[in-house]
Amino acid sequence: MKEICFRFLQGHRFSRFISQLNENDMKHFKIVFALVILLLGNHCFAQWGWNSISMNPTQRMQSMNFLTEDIGYAMMTADQTGAKTLEKTTDGGFIWTAIPLPVVGQEFQSLHFHADGAGVVVFRNLQDPVTPTRIYQTLDDGMNWQDISPDTTATGMGNAVCQFLDQDTGFFSTDQFLYATVDGGTNWTTHTFNVYPMSISFYDSQNGTIGTFDGTFNYFGGMLTTTNGGQTWTQTDLTGNGTVIGAVGQLSPTIAFAAPVQFGAYSQHQFYRTTNNGATWDTLQVPNTLPNSELKALDFKDELNGVAAVTEIGGVSYFYETTDGGNNWTYFDSLPGLSINDLQLIGNTGYLAGGELGVFYSLTLGMAVENAKFKFAPCLSQSCEFRPNDSFWRDGGFQRIDLDGPLRKSHFPVND
Repeated sequence: MKEICFRFLQGHRFSRFISQLNENDMKHFKIVFALVILLLGNHCFAQWGWNSISMNPTQRMQSMNFLTEDIGYAMMTADQTGAKTLEKTTDGGFIWTAIPLPVVGQEFQSLHFHADGAGVVVFRNLQDPVTPTRIYQTLDDGMNWQDISPDTTATGMGNAVCQFLDQDTGFFSTDQFLYATVDGGTNWTTHTFNVYPMSISFYDSQNGTIGTFDGTFNYFGGMLTTTNGGQTWTQTDLTGNGTVIGAVGQLSPTIAFAAPVQFGAYSQHQFYRTTNNGATWDTLQVPNTLPNSELKALDFKDELNGVAAVTEIGGVSYFYETTDGGNNWTYFDSLPGLSINDLQLIGNTGYLAGGELGVFYSLTLGMAVENAKFKFAPCLSQSCEFRPNDSFWRDGGFQRIDLDGPLRKSHFPVND
């Protein structure tokens, strides 16, 4: 529908019609056209929301890693057996194809792909006393795997995180250890912390952020940041219960976010943002107008544009967007009874993995609509370029259509 609206405004017949109006007709047309734009805008832009994509009804998507709006990888769990598989899509999640894994009968814990066909997976084998946690690399979508693990690793608590920036430079963590390599796993450097890494994001080989858990039943969280590839770290410890940082994003060499979501996080409505790579962190809020709700998922596609999910405990998940780095949020959609496993924004698309069987959603981000340009000439003035986030008005006129700011659906009352 949005495309139809844009094509209407772009149409040559429409432009020709405008150019043939005399001044008196133009005055009347201006009022009529303003009303049409309002009606079209309300109908067109209210379409923004999550779209359900059918997937295998016997699987749950645990985590995902999209490289483009079309190409992505995911860890799936079978309902009956609990067996985990690695699967790939090349059409934005409509079709998923299983990729061979390097080992069987071991615990699949984490994945990350840095390029089409090239990535790593982390497994744990409790029967191995020396290297229970191993990392494997593929360059051909699982046709071949290479064990690039350090000589010794920790067993961990049942979770691991990993990220490779290219074939050579990468990181993975389990327990209180971070392992780093710059030569594809030939050599590893081990970093030891007094907290447990739960999430990881590096912008480049030097600048990165790790979300942490203190390992106690207080579920205190925190952040570790580095500006030199892990040689030194700046540590920030949080003192609130249920603040385990399960999502981080290094958005630029200096800007990062950290969110208390997933394991060990509960009853939170804030996240943390740094603009000086962890020297200081600002506390920003997500909407907190619902009873018994909490921040469930958060992701940013860049330094300004992000999406947050706030979920009523045992109830509905409400989704909000920001276009200013998280200072302000606007409601755009809701999904009932949804357990959220993962949220990722890539390009102008968002993806949502639900904890229920066969639940997967995609979203065309409102930021894409706000940034899209379309032209028609002449407009109500002699010539102009019109964009959905511009004001539409004529010099000296009282009629005005101002589409600046975030888009929202009109059927849901929201207290901003």
